[in-house]
Amino acid sequence: MNNPKSVRQPPAFQNLRFRFATGLTAFFLLFSVLSSNSLQAALSFTLLDLNGNFTLSSSGDTNGFPLGNNTYLGGVPFKQNNQAGGVWNASYLSDGATIASGAQTLTLNVNVPDARGFYSIINTWWGVGGPNSYASLTFGFSDNSSFSRSLIGNVDIRDFNFKGSYTRVVNEDSARNVYLNDPASYALDRQWYDFGAYRGKTLTSVTFNDTGAWGLQRLLVSGATVQSGEDGQIVGPALLPGQSGSLGSPVPEPSAASLLLLGMGALALQRRKRQA
Repeated sequence: MNNPKSVRQPPAFQNLRFRFATGLTAFFLLFSVLSSNSLQAALSFTLLDLNGNFTLSSSGDTNGFPLGNNTYLGGVPFKQNNQAGGVWNASYLSDGATIASGAQTLTLNVNVPDARGFYSIINTWWGVGGPNSYASLTFGFSDNSSFSRSLIGNVDIRDFNFKGSYTRVVNEDSARNVYLNDPASYALDRQWYDFGAYRGKTLTSVTFNDTGAWGLQRLLVSGATVQSGEDGQIVGPALLPGQSGSLGSPVPEPSAASLLLLGMGALALQRRKRQA
């Protein structure tokens, strides 16, 4: 009796399998392109006013900093200005002159439906590396649900003067450098907060929490933007002094990337079998 495994399949059947694999890969490629186009159409941002107590120039040399009411940092727009109240510095009380003691908070009341994530521009005065955290953000939603995320020095946040003796790096994933003035030693870093299970809800408040101290670590917040309409972090290149940015590109969702790789792998496998 012949072994069924040794029976060579007819050429017509082999061609059918090859065409199926090719079609499957083409489908995933088309799906990726259409998803990207859909993202550009549905994606929207809400740029928040901080109503803070400080200015960027009071923190250091801001010559060449990207400033304006629609300034793209890492591919995402922010209200980034050097006017009074444009920055929240947890080192001081609301007058911007009296040194703060104890925990400090800043709450922004918003009303953004279908919120998918949040971006902040946060650096610090001074800074302490992990694992302990002296800062966090709390997000509140219209159904009274909420969640918080801690910020860790040398992971999520670092000293505004990044060449100083305090925290000097971020992880370049959930936190990314978006502006670097190397000669002056100043940087702006952006944090991304994916809403996960809270995606699609109406965001009603964002609270910046600081439990640091003078000479230890205090938050310096200069930008806040809500992303709605589509999931996933948007990324773009870091700016240098005098440069301007534009809308960035989405980080591919792991599931979509896996499907695309699967289809390409199937195509490569079928080609090898066909050649054999």
